[in-house]
Amino acid sequence: MIYSSTLLKYFDQNCPKAMGMVIDNVPYDRDIFQGGIAAHAVLQEVANKGAAEIHDIVTVAGATVEELITKGRAFQGREEPPMAPSDAFRGSDVAVDYLMWNPLPDALITVEGGYGMDSSGDGCEYYDDKCRYRAVIDLVYEDFVGDEDYAASALVVRDYKTAWPTGEAELDTLQRKGQAVLALKQHDDDYDIIRQEAVNLQTGRSFTRDIRLDEEGRELLWKWEQEIQMVCNAADQTRDARPGAGCLSCPFVLSCDDALTAYAGDADEVALQYAMAESIRNNLAKILRARSKDEPIVIEGGFVGYQKKVKRVPVDNIHQLLADQWTMGDSEEHPLMKGLLKAEKLTAANVENVLKALYPGRGKDGKDNMLLRKALLEEWLTDKAESRFGVFK
Repeated sequence: MIYSSTLLKYFDQNCPKAMGMVIDNVPYDRDIFQGGIAAHAVLQEVANKGAAEIHDIVTVAGATVEELITKGRAFQGREEPPMAPSDAFRGSDVAVDYLMWNPLPDALITVEGGYGMDSSGDGCEYYDDKCRYRAVIDLVYEDFVGDEDYAASALVVRDYKTAWPTGEAELDTLQRKGQAVLALKQHDDDYDIIRQEAVNLQTGRSFTRDIRLDEEGRELLWKWEQEIQMVCNAADQTRDARPGAGCLSCPFVLSCDDALTAYAGDADEVALQYAMAESIRNNLAKILRARSKDEPIVIEGGFVGYQKKVKRVPVDNIHQLLADQWTMGDSEEHPLMKGLLKAEKLTAANVENVLKALYPGRGKDGKDNMLLRKALLEEWLTDKAESRFGVFK
């Protein structure tokens, strides 16, 4: 059986039965994925057409949306129906907003390129019959790092994510490991570094890990390759359900008898069941918050309890900094402005939007403004850790 990075994601993060339902084409609600699909489609077309200026990017995005909502798209030989306009516009907006402030790299190698390896670990074509594991990688490109005294060539493997929580932990997923392994097999041209890169399209932040291609680095990649082959072998042997934390993100949960007993009733009965479930949930949460305050409660595939979450927040005196920037150092003449900004309880997104208005531009023409915005954001935003209660994998 040929396994893709997406199939093994279901096997790893949900359960073997979920992966089997994908293989068997069991219907599921695809609406939650449509915005991400549209964003990826726009990013792909912009890269393929080499659009760099904002006018060209918007034009390409518009044509892509029109195609998605009138003809749909084909994925791995399967025709998909036209997308809801609201989903297509939402995804396009995310992609265009990201591209306005983050130009695509120059030295592109592949865009949405298909990569594969066989059961012996040798690289092969995506559709090769002997392929064992394969992935479509959003971007593979070449970069150089260093200064006057040091220079290194890097093979960069970029993956775009539209999920808001995307962070550094994404680099440790089986998918990201697999992409690095596959890309190096096809492009091992004496690079000094292979870089994993996960991009949060919602926040514009990139999370990277550089792996030097010395003996130690190649040993790590070989270990990842063995893990992938092991998961492929395990996926051959089981389609058993694994109810637990993996059900949270599973699109098949309403079709899975192992996850729940399907309830067929009229609207009043379903509404009553929902209300009861919410009441039970709220009361269970109170109990579990108390019982997990010192140690998480381990369940199949994850745990219930508290998890540290790090988010970017403005520094304490951001109202003063923004007022000075907006008035070119004359904020003392505008005390009401500082008061208003302080009362607004500004978020990181608010700060970024103000800087975009103050210092617009992108690409070569707006390079200086982009660098200034980046420098100010590094100075004005800081990481804040907070705890979040819930079910985690």
